[in-house]
Amino acid sequence: ANSNYNSVVTDAANDAGGQGFVTELAGASSTLKGQVWTTGDDYTWTQFKRTLYGSFQQFFQVAYGQYGAWDGFWDATRAAVTLPANLKFEDFKLCPNCYADKITFMPSAYIAELEKTVIEPVKSVQTLIDAHPEITRMYSTLSADEMTLDPLFTFNADLPAVSNQHTADRIIECNPKVSTFEAPWRIELPQGGVIRGIGSNVGSWPTEFGALPPNRLIVRTSETGSGKVVEDNSAAIGKMLATYNADVPKTVTLGMAGSAGTAGAGGKAVNNGSGGDGSAVPNTAVSGGGCNVASNGSPLGALVAAAALAGIAARRRRRPGL
Repeated sequence: ANSNYNSVVTDAANDAGGQGFVTELAGASSTLKGQVWTTGDDYTWTQFKRTLYGSFQQFFQVAYGQYGAWDGFWDATRAAVTLPANLKFEDFKLCPNCYADKITFMPSAYIAELEKTVIEPVKSVQTLIDAHPEITRMYSTLSADEMTLDPLFTFNADLPAVSNQHTADRIIECNPKVSTFEAPWRIELPQGGVIRGIGSNVGSWPTEFGALPPNRLIVRTSETGSGKVVEDNSAAIGKMLATYNADVPKTVTLGMAGSAGTAGAGGKAVNNGSGGDGSAVPNTAVSGGGCNVASNGSPLGALVAAAALAGIAARRRRRPGL
């Protein structure tokens, strides 16, 4: 889930020697065509440059509203805008619109600075993506004492693509004696394995799973091949899930309160390499028996987002020079 993804990656990287990466995406760059610099961005920037403004204040307020959160905005502003002698730039940044009527600048110079410092870097990233057939997005966390090596990335054509979308299905096991919110259910994980639960409360993480290994697999990869498995926790995780599932009732009588179910943990990281993805995944519900079934929204989404972490995959996939 978004709330604990960073800590899960940290645990997985630490388990891989403190220098592991997760691969959150590896595949065709065409999926990102027009996504970094969009047609909407291009239209907005063109309109901003063509508009005639009635004052410095209006110009700046529009610029700040459109690009104030973009990287490089304040560098461009510092270079182009003149503040009153008694106004510090740090105070101006704290409340830009408070002082917008007190600043002066050449509009053409400000536009040039914005284009150079804010707009062109984004366009350049889109151009770089479009110029190469494949792209990899990797993520990790490192402590200062773990920064003892410079990471080197290369392209391994033997590795499969890594999707940034992971889907697990929740199947509600209905029967004529229970309602949808009381029925047993199971979540079938995309990497294999099942999580069982019962009732409508599907957003809790049981304390029993706190002891699960942070990684399913730790793999050291290179320029060829599928990599060397350094640690394989699949059997241990499967055993712990089976033990947990065995304690979850398979049937329920009418009126029984639902208990919490949860997702499995465990992922895959790599020493000086990469791991996987913790993206949220959709809830799919199916029907059977005597109760009506429908997607119940965010509680399961939070649960299955955690389940997705069990599919962390170790690989490096990058062309030299990217």
